[in-house]
Amino acid sequence: MKNLLEAINAEASLGATEADITAFEGQTGLKLPESLHALYIQCDGAILSQGELKILPLATIQEQMTGVHRWGFLECWGYFPFTDNNDSNPFCVCCHAPLIGYIVQVPHDDTAAIKFRSLDSFLAALQQFADEDYWDLHEMPSEFEGPDRTAQDIAVGRELLKMAPEMDELEQRDALRFGMWLLSEPQVGEITPLLEHRDEYVRDDAARRLAAMQSSEASQALDKAKNEMRRFVQQCAERLMQAGIKATVIKEVNLRLEPGPVWLNMEGLYSRRNDTDFYDFLLERSRSLLAQKVRK
Repeated sequence: MKNLLEAINAEASLGATEADITAFEGQTGLKLPESLHALYIQCDGAILSQGELKILPLATIQEQMTGVHRWGFLECWGYFPFTDNNDSNPFCVCCHAPLIGYIVQVPHDDTAAIKFRSLDSFLAALQQFADEDYWDLHEMPSEFEGPDRTAQDIAVGRELLKMAPEMDELEQRDALRFGMWLLSEPQVGEITPLLEHRDEYVRDDAARRLAAMQSSEASQALDKAKNEMRRFVQQCAERLMQAGIKATVIKEVNLRLEPGPVWLNMEGLYSRRNDTDFYDFLLERSRSLLAQKVRK
């Protein structure tokens, strides 16, 4: 840890005491992983001398925890927001199992993304910016963009997928998305069912995860999912036409209604495709949107 801080030219504050850390844990309900404990014993905050990026001191993080909760960030992963770009999109060390020690970026207006497997690997990634005048954390590629995974990554990924069905909607979404990015190419078969998930954000991440793989199995799964969407859009168009609503398929996966034009959210509709009343809903929704267009 010390060598990594030196490598990124960090101007470190004096370390926290064991009493400081114990008090922080008691007040926030977080148990610091070993890596975080070691960092804050060494330095209770740091400034990177080539820029304005800061590793926040415990007192500042404690003040911000109320803000984190107010913004609706999930507490189930035990987020410890230790740094950001002064843009309220913190990088957080997870303090709760099974993600203990992993680093997730938690944007205030986008979905969270798992980025690094450890604090050490995050600090090591910063070294490439050591000579830059400004440090933009968004330019750091995720450690999980490449194909390499550890046995721990795979075990944690599988645990997340296993626990997801018992979680509420938002927690489940993150569990599935984090889990699939921790799995590797040999686990393609564990990821492909998520291409049919009810949550369109989960489907989107599953498609991006499989697209990053090189295996023919991943490509075939993506092709099948695309064909299913094309078939779904065509079926919707046919049902609408039968009901007297002019519907035109555009570029195979978009549906335009006339007069209007009115564009349907096909990804959102696809999420409801297995509902017993789906086609009744489709007709009602289409008529409502067309009526709104006419009134305007």
